[in-house]
Parts: sequence; C-alpha cells; structure tokens
Amino acid sequence: MPFTPTFVPMTELDGVNMMLMSIGQAPLNTLSSAIKDSEIARLTLHNSLREVLTKGWYFNTDEEYPIVPDGAGKINLPANALSIDPCDESQYFVERWDVAATAGRRLYDKENHTFVINQTVKVDISWFFEFEQIPQAARSYIAHYAGRIFQASQIGSELLYKFTKERELELLGELQCEQRRTSDTNMFAQNTVTGRIFQRR
Repeated sequence: MPFTPTFVPMTELDGVNMMLMSIGQAPLNTLSSAIKDSEIARLTLHNSLREVLTKGWYFNTDEEYPIVPDGAGKINLPANALSIDPCDESQYFVERWDVAATAGRRLYDKENHTFVINQTVKVDISWFFEFEQIPQAARSYIAHYAGRIFQASQIGSELLYKFTKERELELLGELQCEQRRTSDTNMFAQNTVTGRIFQRR
C-alpha cells in the first residue's frame, strides 16, 4: 500500500510503526492488528508514556488544583492522577491505598492517621493523558524512548541501541527547551512554583 502523508502531529499508530521499523518489521495500517510484535510495541509505548508523564511536565501538571472530600469527609484521588503533592507544606497528606474505597486511592492524613480530612485540599497534580493528547515534542521523545526499550528487548543490537539513545537524548533536550520556554512565559505571572522559589530566597 503506497504511503499517504498526513499533516498532523504523530499518532499512536505512527509511534508504534516507528518502533516496528526499528527492528525491521513492516508498518501497520491499523492498531487493531493482532501481530505479536505490534502488541508488544504498543504496550511498551503505553508504559513509557506513563513513566515519562509521572515526572510532571508543563502540559500535564496543574498547580493548586482543588480536590474535595466526599460525603464521608474522605478524598478519593482521580483515576488518572499520576502524582499528588499538597501545596500547604504544613499538611502531612499523602496518597495511600484504602481497601474500603471503590477506586482504592485516597488522600491520607499521616499526622492524624486517618483518611477523614473534611476539607478541600489544593495540590500540584500530574495527569496521565493519552499519547495523542500531549504535545508533539513529548510524543517524539516518548516514541523514541519506547523505541529504544523495544529494540533492546526484541533484537538487542548494541549499535542500534547507541544510535537510538543519541536521538532520544536530542529529543529530550528539545522537550526540556519547551519546558523552560513555558516556564519563562509564566515567570512574571507568579505561579505557585515561582512564588515558592522567591520565598526561599
């Protein structure tokens, strides 16, 4: 089937095909294929996406995000929240698994040893988004990061590993430039992170 270019950011299918071609496999027309290598590639891409987004980037992090307790005074954490950091440093709240909760994950008061908090808590929160919900710079980096892991597990070529690692680092640098550029834009808006930096001086 002849190649037909599309002028949109990288899709999940594009990322999986790039990974498959890195080990000499033919690209797919759809992600519904049951080919073993494509399933492994897609799983590797998904796991890499989660791992990278857990670090928290400008595009998947909300600062001072309010989370409210339920009728029992307990705070259930959003299912796609990857990391939670309470903004008020005097509050000793952490994420903990509660077997009594439907979703399992709740905010826990370590000082008072209870899940009952009874107040809205503002947190810095990082979200798990789908591959096609993140910016192009992040898609490129994650696809190459996943590709290196995939290639190493499937064929283990030292030469290819070195080449893909170098390209991955280049793309990480581009993503970090985007991060800094966005931070500079927000610097004079006195966001939460900037305010804390100034307060420590």
